[in-house]
Amino acid sequence: MMQKVNQLKGSMAVNGAGFAVGSASFQSLEYRYLAVLFSDRYDVIKDEQKQERFKRFGFGLGVTLKVRNVKADMKISFGMFSAASALDFANVTYRIDAYGITDARILEYLPSKTGDFTFDTYKKIIACVAAIKAYVSQNPDIAKLYAIDVLSPVPVSAGDGDTRSFYFGAREVRLGKTLKEALERARANTVQEEDPRILQYMYRYFGVHDAFTAPTAAQREDARDWIQGKFNHVDLDQSLDDTWVAIESGKDASTGKFITPGLADDYAPHALPENWHKRSWAMYDDSTAVSVGSSTKIAVTAIADVSNDFDSTTIVRDLAIYWDIYNSEPRGKVIQTRYGIGMRLKLRISNVEFGVDIDYASVGAACELGYANVEVELSGIGIDDKGILGDLPEPMDVSQTSLATIEAAMMKIVKRISAAETDLSRFKPQPFMIQVREPDKVDPTLPHQATTYAYVQITKRLRLQEALTKAVPLGLSPDAIRAAYKSVSLVDPNERPSLQQRNDARSWLEFES
Repeated sequence: MMQKVNQLKGSMAVNGAGFAVGSASFQSLEYRYLAVLFSDRYDVIKDEQKQERFKRFGFGLGVTLKVRNVKADMKISFGMFSAASALDFANVTYRIDAYGITDARILEYLPSKTGDFTFDTYKKIIACVAAIKAYVSQNPDIAKLYAIDVLSPVPVSAGDGDTRSFYFGAREVRLGKTLKEALERARANTVQEEDPRILQYMYRYFGVHDAFTAPTAAQREDARDWIQGKFNHVDLDQSLDDTWVAIESGKDASTGKFITPGLADDYAPHALPENWHKRSWAMYDDSTAVSVGSSTKIAVTAIADVSNDFDSTTIVRDLAIYWDIYNSEPRGKVIQTRYGIGMRLKLRISNVEFGVDIDYASVGAACELGYANVEVELSGIGIDDKGILGDLPEPMDVSQTSLATIEAAMMKIVKRISAAETDLSRFKPQPFMIQVREPDKVDPTLPHQATTYAYVQITKRLRLQEALTKAVPLGLSPDAIRAAYKSVSLVDPNERPSLQQRNDARSWLEFES
């Protein structure tokens, strides 16, 4: 079961200094609302590059708004688009799709399947969604499974080509430039286009949270030490902890086994015992934040559709009754598997205005104030009761009020599940977390720091072996260092860099090549 509101294929040009999104001007975008019930079925398919994709099946209703020719700054919201259309600030059209609902009587609830999105249409669509959800929940047999979503694996770190952006950000902090100045200097760089999201990330990395304030002396010193390979956010003495990681899961249609899209086979969940419903359960009520800027690779890949942008965060809020399943025999890298029955709220936060720290408590207000874009996904955990669809809220804009409404709907459903008289055996618990032995947080700058460090050592005409020896206590990647030396034709670990090789490394550091 899932309900989802998101914006897709957005094309954005920001005003001001290039970091404020509160007054963002969008040329075009798509805004999508789904009220669907997903089964636990997945089909595993492969694309042309032989990478796995995971097709999800379910039924329900989707509304897609296409916004074009925007003539004024506007916030992304369901209601705002109807007002913008009425005022001729944008051209907004809509399309309604019914997934897996074959009963012809459902058509009487639908307005025109496509058309202009006016305020009158807005009200009709909300009423239509409510009527269809109620009808389907009362007549579950009219729905058939339909392929709705395709989940793709997400790159979990910046590529090698982004190393210069990490270094550029560190260098600008070392030089004492404000973020506004750094972004302007980046746009003037004719050698390579720097990623502004990575630049913002690097300023936050060194503790700078105001785009117009110059870094302090301490922050400039940290940036200098990062370039030299002497400072990062890794604790070399840290031990691996047993960490609980939120996962997406579903059943492979061909095998009937639970799978975790994006994760290797050694992260597969434990099997659920047949007598699970006779065991004591506990209540889980917590949230976790996942981002490529601080989370481990497994934490990012375990949640479907996490953004690989450095200014994006996905907050996962789970409310469920659960059982922890384990046995004496190791299950790959999974220590325990947490099965549950309940609800999951997923908030994908992107285009966050620089200097704004957003957590679960503040995300609604941040969206209302235009400080971030938020995609909302509400899904069930281990629930196959189609009647639950009627308990989901109607389309609404993200705000403190709407999130409170969603919270209330989640609580209502879970209270009914956990009631003493409920027969749990009619549910199908689903794995929603796994426990693994990995660090809780990581520093994604490390491979890029190692490359930068290597070029600095080449300018000092340090041999590869000497650079590798110095890097050991710093925790830097030997492979990244070797690759940087190889880029200037240095392979022999005992060969001293020539003057030309030193100059080549210096050109890289000075953005001349």
